[in-house]
Amino acid sequence: MKPVPSSASSSSHPPTSRCGLDRTTGESAPSIDPGDNHEAVIRCIEQVLTSGGIKKCAVWDELTQHMPVLLCAWDDTPAPLVWNRECTRVTGFVAEEMVGKKDALQRLYPDPDDRKETIERWSKLDYRFRNHEERWTCRDGSRKIISWTSLPDHLNLSGWKFFAIGMDITDFTQAREMLLQEAHAELRYRELVDHAPICIHEIDLAGKFTSINRAGLDFLGIDKDEDVIGTCVFDIVLEEERDRLRGHFEKALAGESSDFEFTAITRRGHRQFSSNFVPIRNDAGQVSKIMGITRDTTEQGIVAARLQESEERYRTLIESSPVPIQLHCDGKFVYVNDAAVRALGGESKQDFIGKQILDFVHEDWEQIVTNRVSSIYAKQNQAEVLEEKFIRLDGQVIDVEVSGTITDYGGIPACLVVFRDISDRKKAERDLRESEERSRVIFEEAGIGVATCALGGEILRVNRKLCDLFGYSPEEFAGRSIYDLNHPDNRQVSVQKFWEFVESGQNRHQVGKRFIKKDGSTLWGRLTLTLLRDRNGNPESSIEMIEDITEQKKAAGEKAELQAKLRRAQRLETIGTLAGGIAHDFNNILVPIRGYTELALQDVPKDSRLYTDLEHVLKAANRARDLVKQILMFSRQGEHERRPLHLRKIVSEALQLLRSTLPKSIEIRGKLEEENCLVVADETQIYQVVMNLCTNAFQAMQNVDGVLEVSLTTADLGPDRARPLSNLSEGRYVVLEVSDTGHGMDEVTLDRVFEPFFSTRNAGEGSGLGLSVAHGIVTGHGGAVAIESRQGIGTSVFVYLPWSDLEVAEEEPNNAPVLTGTEQILFVDDEIEIANLGSDMLKRLGYRVSTFTSSTEALKQFESSPDEFDLIITDQTMPELSGLELSRRLLRIRPEIPIVLMTGYSEGVSQKRVLDAGIKRYLMKPIPPRELASAIRDVLDGTAKEV
Repeated sequence: MKPVPSSASSSSHPPTSRCGLDRTTGESAPSIDPGDNHEAVIRCIEQVLTSGGIKKCAVWDELTQHMPVLLCAWDDTPAPLVWNRECTRVTGFVAEEMVGKKDALQRLYPDPDDRKETIERWSKLDYRFRNHEERWTCRDGSRKIISWTSLPDHLNLSGWKFFAIGMDITDFTQAREMLLQEAHAELRYRELVDHAPICIHEIDLAGKFTSINRAGLDFLGIDKDEDVIGTCVFDIVLEEERDRLRGHFEKALAGESSDFEFTAITRRGHRQFSSNFVPIRNDAGQVSKIMGITRDTTEQGIVAARLQESEERYRTLIESSPVPIQLHCDGKFVYVNDAAVRALGGESKQDFIGKQILDFVHEDWEQIVTNRVSSIYAKQNQAEVLEEKFIRLDGQVIDVEVSGTITDYGGIPACLVVFRDISDRKKAERDLRESEERSRVIFEEAGIGVATCALGGEILRVNRKLCDLFGYSPEEFAGRSIYDLNHPDNRQVSVQKFWEFVESGQNRHQVGKRFIKKDGSTLWGRLTLTLLRDRNGNPESSIEMIEDITEQKKAAGEKAELQAKLRRAQRLETIGTLAGGIAHDFNNILVPIRGYTELALQDVPKDSRLYTDLEHVLKAANRARDLVKQILMFSRQGEHERRPLHLRKIVSEALQLLRSTLPKSIEIRGKLEEENCLVVADETQIYQVVMNLCTNAFQAMQNVDGVLEVSLTTADLGPDRARPLSNLSEGRYVVLEVSDTGHGMDEVTLDRVFEPFFSTRNAGEGSGLGLSVAHGIVTGHGGAVAIESRQGIGTSVFVYLPWSDLEVAEEEPNNAPVLTGTEQILFVDDEIEIANLGSDMLKRLGYRVSTFTSSTEALKQFESSPDEFDLIITDQTMPELSGLELSRRLLRIRPEIPIVLMTGYSEGVSQKRVLDAGIKRYLMKPIPPRELASAIRDVLDGTAKEV
């Protein structure tokens, strides 16, 4: 373009404007030669500033009306003197109802406080440019955010109070708000930020840059962000402005947004910027970084000043405008500004001048653009802003917003087109729509119930799964509180826990709890609660996700119950094993006591006092033997043999054992006069029933004096009495009654007493198996259990067992003489007292005896002389070789050698194992001398029956 001569240069012609108007008269100057397009544009621009009366300049009117920025001038009324079409497009108010109208300010600022603040701000304008943002109210009631560069008309050339150039930055502001609200989704919008036409950067709490977008690098004239990252924001500001910038920075650190203007030192020179510091908070609500949103306002200020002062500045406004502008005649480009060159991917204006505009329009839009241009030329009006698609020189398709109008270009009608690249915005909109659609699909199709709720608990939205879980429709959920779904037992606690969670500052919480479905049934759910916060970190709503864990809860309960049963069973098994071990050791103690006592009785005169004393010792030893027998009976598991029994005998033995264990404060009364109490049952199981019932009765009287009463009777049950007792058959029954004077039970407890593991005692004080085991044993024998109880009086348990008329095999007393012999016997027992006793007893019977307390030593002796011995008698439980193992080895040496195996505890020794080992006789300690003598003769004489 040729240099534009200064309006003050010497000339022989009268002063005229470049538009051809006389500055004094306003009459037309010679016409413009349209051949020189650049000169024509320059002369049009020149006319604006060189005109003596700017309102009379047609080109000025065209430019102000069709510029893509808001242009307005105000007098001191205040009322607008200039109101261009962009102002109309943005606000909806036309120039006729605004220009010169005193109520124009009231239209834009309906709020009196806003008007007052605006007027005060205008009154402070001096000769400097001022950049600020204002919110205008539009005709439709919406609010637009306008960024203004204002300049007072200090030259007083046109009667203006001040002149302002503005841009609608509502979209930018909304984008900024979106960025702040979506701070935790930064990656999703990073590309949008990077391509934003304003500088967006982040600084840490020390004031150092941590990120900056491309526009920011352009603002600073820097190619690579690593040249900026890590540098201090204060270093790029003029020294005299640094303290002011620090004040705004500290304000942001305190959690407040801050708007300010500053001058920066860039590689492109000193630049004017308008910036906003926004504090960014972390999940804990603390300021973690500062986001800066900065606009380069240098050009706006320059353009405004040049529009006021000279044609060159006005031309620079067009050339350096960030908004692409193009002018075309007959479908060909005649002018493009630098922004248009950049937007369309060119390197210079010559890439476009003279070329067809349709070459740069997407084929899908060619007809539409042709029709629009024709309509503009035909109607001589401005076309509304529409979206189109352009093709850049590199083939890239971009989305644009286009506005066109007809203007005079050197006497020829031309179409002035203003457009802007909205590809980033369109992409952001598409991304946002896709994100919203993905979120909607995820929300609706989630495999768990999801609800969004207000802080008060009101349900705002639910997904399909939540409706399926609780049986409500989406309409039925509307207006409900999320707490209505909670089980009544924990509803109030849930509300309290929620507000404690909110006050804790956390964002996520998970808990398992009960809920109530529409049909009243209970649902166990895992609730995951997430708080949603506003940009200031304040909670505003919540997302509540409920996963149905009813089956998991049930399975976990069943697993826990099975594990508890297993532990209890193992504990009972351990107790049985322990009882057997104790019985074994106790038997080993009893054997020498009874044996030596019986031997002593053989040597003492029967009429002596010593004989009487020894009889008492033997009687006590026999009682101890019976006690051990009872312990072994209690510990025996798995083997149950039913045979005719005298129930009275079993109850008597149980009471004897209880008398030695119960405290003296418990009186035991046994009413066992009934003789004919015969039943067919397993002795061990019936013994366990008696012990369980008596133990329960004793525990009901702990720490108090009481009476435990056990009685046996028979009863003939007719239909009326038998049917309530678990539908027993009619007939005769033996009735065992166990009563106590304890605290008794209420009706609720009575309903559950037979449940396994149910117990009213504290943890660790009982297994809860006593009554359930007794009930199972009795019903398994064809009987029934009934309970009567009154609180504060006591409890009576009645056990009904079918009566039997079968005879009980009684053991007849053995009065035959004690059998003797002379054979050689090998006697083995690891207890030295038992070994010595065995040797003495056998020698008194006439036998020759070799005694060993070591099973390995006994084996060695036998190996050295296997034919020396006629009989082997060995204990089962020994430290080196057990009796079974010793027997196997002896039989391998001499298969026909007879062996007698003794034990005080039968655990681990079964009938099959003894038979398989080739053993002839199996005896339980303690063994009376007569029984031992008889067993020896049976084995030696070959009359012993197989075990």
